[in-house]
Amino acid sequence: MRPPKPKEASNLLNDERKAKPKDVKVPKTQEVVKTKAIPLPLLSWTPLPVVLTRDEAEDRIFIREFFFRFGDYIEPPLAKTHLEELEFVASKRHDPEVDSSDWVSDQCLKALLLGLLGVLAKGRDDVVSKVDVESCGEGLTSSRSEPQQDVVPSHSIARKRCQAQQFPGSSGIEMAIPLTFPDPAKLPSRAILPSRSLRSLQTDNEIVVAQSWQMIPIVLSLTHSALETSIIRAEVEKGGKDYKDVNRDAKEAIRLENERWEQERNIMEKCAKNKIVLTENRAKRAVHKDQITNIENALKIVGSSFATRFMPLGIDDEGRTYYAMSPGVAEREAALEYLSIAASEKSLKPKKKGCVRSISERQLLRDWPWLIAVWGKRGPLTPAEPKATTEADEDNSFNLEEQWWGFWDPEHIDKLAQYISVKSGLEEDIPPAAELFMSSSSKPTVLKQPRKEQLKRLVTGLKDYSALLQWRTRSDKYELMKKAIGDLQTNSTSGRTTQVSDKVSTGSASVDSPDI
Repeated sequence: MRPPKPKEASNLLNDERKAKPKDVKVPKTQEVVKTKAIPLPLLSWTPLPVVLTRDEAEDRIFIREFFFRFGDYIEPPLAKTHLEELEFVASKRHDPEVDSSDWVSDQCLKALLLGLLGVLAKGRDDVVSKVDVESCGEGLTSSRSEPQQDVVPSHSIARKRCQAQQFPGSSGIEMAIPLTFPDPAKLPSRAILPSRSLRSLQTDNEIVVAQSWQMIPIVLSLTHSALETSIIRAEVEKGGKDYKDVNRDAKEAIRLENERWEQERNIMEKCAKNKIVLTENRAKRAVHKDQITNIENALKIVGSSFATRFMPLGIDDEGRTYYAMSPGVAEREAALEYLSIAASEKSLKPKKKGCVRSISERQLLRDWPWLIAVWGKRGPLTPAEPKATTEADEDNSFNLEEQWWGFWDPEHIDKLAQYISVKSGLEEDIPPAAELFMSSSSKPTVLKQPRKEQLKRLVTGLKDYSALLQWRTRSDKYELMKKAIGDLQTNSTSGRTTQVSDKVSTGSASVDSPDI
């Protein structure tokens, strides 16, 4: 038997090719796809017109938030005009070229002190005490409003008058609790006193109160003492119940609006579909969305008055601290009235318009509840910014000093939130591989989970504040819906359509929604 013939080389090569699996492919060199880096947005870093340190401004913010929260419950209650003065951290009337550290008026200062002393006199439940509030007020004579007087009561006289008086208790034993507080702040050596008599009284051993900001240490101390009283503690507990009532009104208002919208939509579905009707339907849907937005934002405005404490929004990775003060008392009253009317089935019209600052007023950066205040160094120049031409900008010396910055435009606040998000690597669109191709100014920071959550809350807080601020700047936010809804109901008929009024089209909601 003959042995099999050996296969030729060509046949062997063909067999090897057949033996290879079809799914095996020759690996190719993997190319890294470069992801386009998200550039840092261009920010407008505008200095606030103040020369206050961080601690000095925080003290003023704390005092304002306390009286905004409890101003109606102190005795005597704080007037609305005085509450509005506290919104200007560096004074409503100050001239930056003369003194950018001024505070409130003398009348407002006196009202603050008398209110705090009234709370302490009535609300200290640890011991039996009395405070002669009227005699304390005698020592708070305005030195600026009466520059002709020869003698200005010093802080030591006022302190003696404000000490707790001895009086017989129920057991016949006299009890007394002295009310102590720190000294007023001293005037700087370069301070300009308003009258010659004050300059003569200014010595190294005696403190002359010539400006209201000198009394901030005393107001701050009395405020902390008032927080420990039974009156304030009871109001904090009551505030939680009151907020539930307001929240219930908001839910009822949303329910009524949804019912109204269902009826409106049923009418819209029966109408003949043409171009004019479709345009009206979009506008009506925008009206409904605006109504819901108004209710939700009004609840946010009112909810700020029930907060138990005030805290900054957060701190970014570069050490800057962000502050957002509560809206003013006029806005709170208007929002509270609006929720009450919106939750009622009666057809009523809100009377309170709230308070709306114009663009020119907000650009002055003096009314802090209408801006985001930032303490820290200015952000570095981004690649999108033009290069500086001055020597000060070339060496970035202006970035080294910590100071107060302000952002008043909602669009700028949104950019600020995006800046923090990109700088900290919070953008979800950035994959980890993209970090290799980013510039040093745009490269995100590797964060630990707790810190990452803090930054997310900061970014969310800035975005929420921006959206609420955009809504607050609308002068028609409390009257647009009621008037517009009435117009639409009048215009809505099964056989006839009329053009929607211009007021409806100015709502914040988009009118490009899908047709019904």
